[in-house]
Amino acid sequence: MDFAIPADIAAYLAELDSFIEREIQPLEQTDDNIRFFDHRREDARTDWDRGGLPSRDWEALLREAVRRADAAGHYRYAFPAEYGGKDGTNLGMAVIREHLARKGLGRIAIGAQDVEGSPSIESAVSAGWRTAREALAWL
Repeated sequence: MDFAIPADIAAYLAELDSFIEREIQPLEQTDDNIRFFDHRREDARTDWDRGGLPSRDWEALLREAVRRADAAGHYRYAFPAEYGGKDGTNLGMAVIREHLARKGLGRIAIGAQDVEGSPSIESAVSAGWRTAREALAWL
C-alpha cells in the first residue's frame, strides 16, 4: 500500500501554509488579537456578561479570518467546484487536518471538530498557525 501524500494535496498544503503566513498570522498579531490564542484565550473568547457566549470581538476575528480564507479559495475546500469549492476529498481533508494539527495546538480542523471542540473549517485557520487553523475550521 502506498502511503505517500498525493502530489496535488502536497501542493495544496504549501499553498495553504503560504496563505496562513501571509494573511492569518498578521491578523493574529493585529491590535491585541493575540489574547485569543495565548494563556488568556478562554477569558478573551468568552463574554461573561452574556452568559458565557462567545465574545463579539472573538466572533468578529473569526468572521474576518473566514472572509480572508473564502476570498483565497480555502473556505470551501471540500465543496464541489460548482459551489465555489475545490472538490476536496476525504483523504485531502484528513491530510490537511493532520498537517495543521502539527503546526501548534491543533485546535482547528477542516471539516470536523478538533480536540478542544473549536468550530470546524467548513462550519473557521494558528500562534501563527493557531489563528489560521481556527479560521480554516470555520471555512
